[in-house]
Amino acid sequence: MSFALTCFHVLMLIILIPRAQFCSAIHDGFWPVKYVLMLGIFIAAWFIKPQFFVVWGNICRGFSIVYLFVQAYFIMNLSYLWNDYLMAAIAMGEQCYAKFLLLAVSILASCGSLVWLVFCFKWFWGCGTSNFFLIETCILLLWFYVAALLRLCNVTLRENYTIFVCSMATVYLVYQLWSSLASLPNSTCNDLALNKGNTALQIIIGALFSFITVISIAIASQTSSESSAQKTTTAGASVVAEQVDDEARPIDEEAAIFPVTVPTLIFQAIMVLSSFYYGMLFTNWGNVLNDGVAEKTWTSS
Repeated sequence: MSFALTCFHVLMLIILIPRAQFCSAIHDGFWPVKYVLMLGIFIAAWFIKPQFFVVWGNICRGFSIVYLFVQAYFIMNLSYLWNDYLMAAIAMGEQCYAKFLLLAVSILASCGSLVWLVFCFKWFWGCGTSNFFLIETCILLLWFYVAALLRLCNVTLRENYTIFVCSMATVYLVYQLWSSLASLPNSTCNDLALNKGNTALQIIIGALFSFITVISIAIASQTSSESSAQKTTTAGASVVAEQVDDEARPIDEEAAIFPVTVPTLIFQAIMVLSSFYYGMLFTNWGNVLNDGVAEKTWTSS
């Protein structure tokens, strides 16, 4: 499926590069054809020799590392966008629900991350590698919270960096810590190395973060013009910002066909990266062998 998705999105990216009117029509339409094409590639992939997917697994590893940087970037962007939205609601007098969400999410995310971190110490403390990453993460998290709380002393490192954004980032960092340490193939350092429930949970949570990433990219594109109007800056809106000019107006508003913009191409490129990542996500970064079996490797950590 990873191979099929990658082929499909690479093909779409190539078709969209000319940015002609027919590219827009293909991008915004022909959905039955796309579904049939996707299904056809997936079925054809079953007739490819397993040795090919040994190479494919290694290719996926490399591109998946790049994808993780993109994922972190846009999850931070989503945190900033949500923070800006709630702060704007407070400025407009809608203080009740906005302050409640800011406070509730910050407390729940921070406390949940702390509990998760404590369990990570319980599960993985004892080996040099695990100890290093546990201590390093604690130092980073401490600095993030100090940087957010410096606002109380009239020291602002970033205008919209608040305890809310910090707590959201903390959840992602603790998840990455747990995911890496829980994937260590050394059973001496990792009591969960052979735990099937642990592996399943990593896949489920990883898929959830991937879904959030795609949603974040879409939201960044949609709200970029609003952010510009409010003079606010987010981490990712400028990357996928749709330009509000004649180029971005619909070609056929009734048919919902819009021109292919640079952000559209960037989005397709990110979808290619995410397709590589799915191959690693659902095998837990496994080492794909000639018989098609996946096993844990140090790459996942």
